[in-house]
Amino acid sequence: MNDNKFLLNTPDLKKENQLMSLVENQTKFNLNNCEFSIYETHETAFGVKLHFDTIAFTAMLRGKKHMKLENKTGYFDYFPGESILVAPGETMIIDFPEADETPSQCISLSLNPDFIEDSLNHLNYTLPKVDETSQWNIQLDEYFLFNNKSLASATNNIMRIAMDDNSQKDIMADFALKELLIRLMQTQARGMVEKNIAKNKSRIGFAVDYIKKKSSSETFH
Repeated sequence: MNDNKFLLNTPDLKKENQLMSLVENQTKFNLNNCEFSIYETHETAFGVKLHFDTIAFTAMLRGKKHMKLENKTGYFDYFPGESILVAPGETMIIDFPEADETPSQCISLSLNPDFIEDSLNHLNYTLPKVDETSQWNIQLDEYFLFNNKSLASATNNIMRIAMDDNSQKDIMADFALKELLIRLMQTQARGMVEKNIAKNKSRIGFAVDYIKKKSSSETFH
C-alpha cells in the first residue's frame, strides 16, 4: 500500500439479515445538493454495473474492487485510501473477487451540477489563481486519486454530517461540500504536477543516457 494514502473512517458493516442485497447494497442519505450513499458487498461478484447521471466522488473504505470505467480503457484495482471521480453519465464496471472473505465498503457523493458551477464561479471571482490563464476547475480526466490528509479529512467531514441526525445538516453539508471540492481540485493539481515532474525527469534521464553513450562511443573511436 502507498504510504502516502490516508484511510477514511469506516461505518459499521450491516449484518447480512439487514441487507436488501449482498452485492452493492445501498444505504442512501439525501442532502440539498448531494446524494450520499454507502455501498456494501458481502459476496463475490463480477461485472456489476454502477451508473451515475451526475458527477460523483467515490471513495473506498474496506475491501477491494477490480474495476474499470466504461468510457475509459483498462481495469485497475481499487483499495481503501483511494478515491475516484466519476464523470456525468459514466458507468463503473466492478468485480468483487474477495468479498466472500472480506466484504467491500465504499461511499459515493452524487453532486448537484448547479451547486458545483456556482461554487467554482464563486472561487474564480473571489479567489482567482495567481496564473491568470488558469481557473478553479474539476479535471474529469484526472479521476484516480490517492487520499492525502486534507482530502481524507474533508471526506470524513461530509460523511459524518450526512449520517448525523441534525436539523441543520443541509446547511453544514453545503459548507463541507465546498471544502471537499477545493481539496479535490488541490489534490488533482498536485497529482498533475507530480506526473509532469516524473515525465520531465524521464526525458532528462533519456537525454543524459544518450549523451553518455555518445561520449563513450566517441572516446573509443
